[in-house]
Order: sequence, then structure tokens, then C-alpha cells
Amino acid sequence: MKLNHVFLGLFLIILSGCCKEETQNGLEGKWFLINASGGIAGISQDYPKGQIIWNFDDDDQLNITNNFTGNWNVSFPSQVFSYQIKETVEGDELILDNEYFGNIVIQKEDTLLISQTQFADGFGFIFVK
Repeated sequence: MKLNHVFLGLFLIILSGCCKEETQNGLEGKWFLINASGGIAGISQDYPKGQIIWNFDDDDQLNITNNFTGNWNVSFPSQVFSYQIKETVEGDELILDNEYFGNIVIQKEDTLLISQTQFADGFGFIFVK
């Protein structure tokens, strides 16, 4: 279990060295959740592309469509959130319905990593376009 946390930490450190898009938002569009890892159990769950969709629109609404029926579904169920990106000294934070969700560790044209590693039971979420 500890080995999984070490692996996740190293993975996030490696990815944090990559360049990030310098835009105010840049999240607009459909993002497909393909992996979530972490938590107390130290899971790493892959999701088929298209089963869990996070659609960020330009009106600051996040529409989550979750059709995954397997085990270890750590994404939100289908629902709508308001969202904002908060810039901090440590990097950009994703805020959902005025509550902190996680740090945007890497954001490229087709890859997004959101990390909750500041929580002992937090997850890392990998999305692709």
C-alpha cells in the first residue's frame, strides 16, 4: 500500500516538471477520466475512455456524465457543478461549488492531471481529450 503512494508521488513529481498551458481557464471541453489512483486502499483504477466524462463549459459549469458500472468508481456520479480555477503560489486549484477539489498538476492540449495528494486519502485523476 505504501509502495503505491510512493509510486503516485514520484509520478506526480515527474509530471509537475512538464510545461503547463498558461491560460486563465483552458479546461473547456470534454475530458475523459481514464485513471484514478490513491486513496487509503492505494487503488489504481483504469476507466474505459468515454465512460466518465467531465465537460467544462465556458459558463463555468462542469457537467459530469458517469456511466461506469464497474468496481472502484471514485468519480462523482452524473451531476452539474459550478467551477473556477484559483491561481495560488503552489499552482492552479480546481474549485467545485466553492469547495477545493484538487490541484491542476499538468494541463496540456490533450492531457489533464488533477491531484489531491495533500490529503492522506486523496486521489490523482488522469484525463484525456
